Amino acid sequence: MPPPSFDRIARPYRLLEHLTLGRALTRTRLTHLPALPTCRRALVLGDGDGRFLADLLRIHPSLAALAIDSSRTMLHLLRRRCAFAGPRLTTRHSDALYALAHLPATPTFDLAVTHFFLDCFTTAELHRLIPAVRSRLAPGALWLLSDFRIPPAGPLRLPARLVVRLLYAAFRLLTGLRPTRLPDHVSALSAAGLRPLHLRHRLGGLLTAELWRLPPASNSHGDPMDPNRTDRAPIEPVYDIDMLTPIPPAPIVIPGETEREIRREAPPQQPAVQELLEQRSS
Repeated sequence: MPPPSFDRIARPYRLLEHLTLGRALTRTRLTHLPALPTCRRALVLGDGDGRFLADLLRIHPSLAALAIDSSRTMLHLLRRRCAFAGPRLTTRHSDALYALAHLPATPTFDLAVTHFFLDCFTTAELHRLIPAVRSRLAPGALWLLSDFRIPPAGPLRLPARLVVRLLYAAFRLLTGLRPTRLPDHVSALSAAGLRPLHLRHRLGGLLTAELWRLPPASNSHGDPMDPNRTDRAPIEPVYDIDMLTPIPPAPIVIPGETEREIRREAPPQQPAVQELLEQRSS
């Protein structure tokens, strides 16, 4: 069976996205952007037409990014949208596993981004892909992801299952995508040694925005994400504001900013970030 191809839906993808879920996917992608520390090199897999990557490169003007996508048309749209970044952007038209296997050993990346990408794989495939990405990450690197999910319980569980099933059927018809159910990316990330820093669910739990981290090589204060530490604050989802379900904030520590706590209430935002989020939400 030939590999899936997203070339057919590349140009109308943004319109199709807005027709199905409005701006929810855009808001989900941008959820953790204000809290990201300064990163030097980003590995971006399957960002499609490059809307998130363009925002990331604007907010972090010293960031260099490598974007990998199996769709030639998507990469063309991404390069056009991110043309302002000049030499800071490198792209590769390739299957992710193949591209990762042929990257030079150095330099490594301190940020990985996979928005609505991991759901294109089975759980078994993720247990191969995620270690391949992890091998290219520097100690303490962050992993930013968004994806669909099915709530484990509650009145929206059945509607979410129906939505996810319909989306997989549509993508199978339009792109030849083979998976038919959401993979367990949590187990694959955890098995690769990453730990969750911040989780947020939207649309009643249908969408998830997650920030994970690879533990640093050494830390005189100990790894704050070590599951054996008794003083580590539990990681709980922070739900969409529309659900009116506030959860008390708990501190998390971002690598490279020793002992600086970023809390779950809205962090102070740079004017450029705040203006960007207002534009995307309008």
